[in-house]
Amino acid sequence: MKKIFLTVISIALLGASNALAQTPTLPDPNLEVIPGETIATQYDDFFAYAVDLNDKVFPDDGWDKVKAGTGGLDLLLYTGAGTNNRNQNAGAGDAFDFEDPMSAPAGNATFVSGTWGIGDQDNGPVTVDNLYDYLTSTFGPDVSIPVFYLDMNQEGGDPDLFISAKVSIVDPNTFAEIAYWGFDSSNNGLYTAPTAADLANPALDPTKWVYAPGNLDIGDPGTGDFPIIDENRGSGKPDFIAFAPDMDLSNYLGQGYLFRADFYLSDLNNGFEELFLTGRFGAQCTENCNPTVPEPTSMLLLGSGLVGMVGLRKKKKS
Repeated sequence: MKKIFLTVISIALLGASNALAQTPTLPDPNLEVIPGETIATQYDDFFAYAVDLNDKVFPDDGWDKVKAGTGGLDLLLYTGAGTNNRNQNAGAGDAFDFEDPMSAPAGNATFVSGTWGIGDQDNGPVTVDNLYDYLTSTFGPDVSIPVFYLDMNQEGGDPDLFISAKVSIVDPNTFAEIAYWGFDSSNNGLYTAPTAADLANPALDPTKWVYAPGNLDIGDPGTGDFPIIDENRGSGKPDFIAFAPDMDLSNYLGQGYLFRADFYLSDLNNGFEELFLTGRFGAQCTENCNPTVPEPTSMLLLGSGLVGMVGLRKKKKS
């Protein structure tokens, strides 16, 4: 039985720095790291990668040196390190201003949730046009798909956490969704946000969550395919990277639309996590990047980690 999660199994590989960010480039998510296990795992509309796995597969590409927020080019969506004006003077030439990040609670917190982009924090809201200009001006004219990454901060005997997210393009007048992309394990092309009960106990409905483990064991036990992979790499280092191949902001320009990101985190311990938005990993997808939603599979999410995610499909609403 394949050991987990290709879920994050993913990731990474290949190097090819962004012109300004000088960080490795994400490989095609369909690349197999060992037979039957791809470099990235799909969670509904997103492909997810594990940074330490990237480093194990491509040790010469610099994944071990990737730091969160390198060069001040990335945007903070969630942090406990102070939120006031953290996304001002961002990007190339310090030319862009964005909504402050969501504030992470101090100390341990079992679960948190929040929304970024529609003005819930100071200096918002975030328009699609401004975000597109930030990406293309800072990371290159062809970089119009946002990339998200998580810096975990879990310790002790439970270094894992659960995350669920929904990214939307919304009408600023009605807040109606023009399109959305879900990050969960439902595999059905739809997104259902966790309830208050789900936040406190992800086991109630694991299909609403992506399991982000602190350690990965890739391949069959005892084969030595990969050593145990530490996905809780430490403060200031990205642990998981995710992008939706068809979240191309160039399709939503000129309408005054807003960019909204809803995040849910559960099973937290120790200090705060951080979430970022960037364009510096140069997300790629060259084939089979919009597979049809598969038949339902058993959801072993809690035991085996980001498992069984397929079904990348953009949802549009009229």
